[in-house]
Amino acid sequence: MKFLFWQAFAAAVAGGFISLDRTAAFQIMISRPIVAGPLIGLVCGSLAAGIVIGSLLELLWIGDLPVGGHVPPHETAAAVIAAAVAANAKGIIPEKELFGFCILMTIPFAVLCQKADQGVRMFNKYYYHRAYAEIEKGTASGVGIFNLMAVLTLLIVNIAVFFFFITIGMMGVSRIYYIIPQEIRFAFATLFAVIPVIGIASAFNTAHSNKLAKTALFAVFILFIGLLAWHR
Repeated sequence: MKFLFWQAFAAAVAGGFISLDRTAAFQIMISRPIVAGPLIGLVCGSLAAGIVIGSLLELLWIGDLPVGGHVPPHETAAAVIAAAVAANAKGIIPEKELFGFCILMTIPFAVLCQKADQGVRMFNKYYYHRAYAEIEKGTASGVGIFNLMAVLTLLIVNIAVFFFFITIGMMGVSRIYYIIPQEIRFAFATLFAVIPVIGIASAFNTAHSNKLAKTALFAVFILFIGLLAWHR
């Protein structure tokens, strides 16, 4: 149990820093699920689980970016939480069912983290007004400090929220899974197979005006079907 909490804390801290890349700092795209998932997988001891989770969630949210005032469901949070939980439960639950279950479980968490993100943005108006007051006084020395405080506020909130949801997921996923009827467990495996198709459709719709992107996505879809047939 103690190891679980430390693992959850390590994943939450790493996820907190990664999530800053979304809008607050860095801006080098490490917050995208396809990067965040593997990074959290490494932290939690299963790179493979992180790659699978990150790739699937990237497809689902590839066309929904936090640009300007638009705050979409927190795709980074979904990748961080799902990858951490999947890495922790890997070997306990069959992989396809585990991945499908984790992705389904973290979608509500992504929405809740979206609300937390909106709350932090509202709170950070306080720092904006403080910085503006400094400028009106003719001094700009406090502007950098208030900007830093806004980033630190977002970091602390993200770490706390991620730790809470990761801990719940790690403690609950194996317990809940084994009390679920077999038919529903099979549905999780089916969901794992369906998500790439849904994700590719979403990406295809996003790239509707780009013929090269359409061709590439169609090729990826054919490759996925071929790999699925070969695996069977």
